Amino acid sequence: MAGEAVRRLYIVVSAVASGLVFAASGIRKSLDGAELRSALNSHATLPEPLIDAIASTLGPIEVIAGLCAMLSLIVPRLGPPAALVIITLLTSFVAYLGVVLLVGRTTGSCGCGVGADVPIATALTRGTGLLVVASVWFTATLGPRARPFV
Repeated sequence: MAGEAVRRLYIVVSAVASGLVFAASGIRKSLDGAELRSALNSHATLPEPLIDAIASTLGPIEVIAGLCAMLSLIVPRLGPPAALVIITLLTSFVAYLGVVLLVGRTTGSCGCGVGADVPIATALTRGTGLLVVASVWFTATLGPRARPFV
């Protein structure tokens, strides 16, 4: 019984935290795509057409993923797909930042949309931590189907 309470608490905390981080970041990117485009250009690792595609679509995708994460507390079946989308986004982000560091770009904005110039190594560490949280959240959502949390 206590294990189930811990699992449910973890689901609530991670769904809200992931949801807020992704919704806020996505809103910022949606309102100011130039900031993300500038960060991606400064890394000099992606072709221009891919930068344009990422800059125009990533913000809305993050907003939808964040909202679905938070809505999963009311509609639990949204939890696993929302967690998988967030895991995919974080995996891509962490892999991209790893490539950026490997080519020697250590300064400048990470493009994560938090509103400040976050050093790339710091963003990589934060992204990896969020990836672990989202992965455990996904695993927790695969447990017994629970009633809505609200």
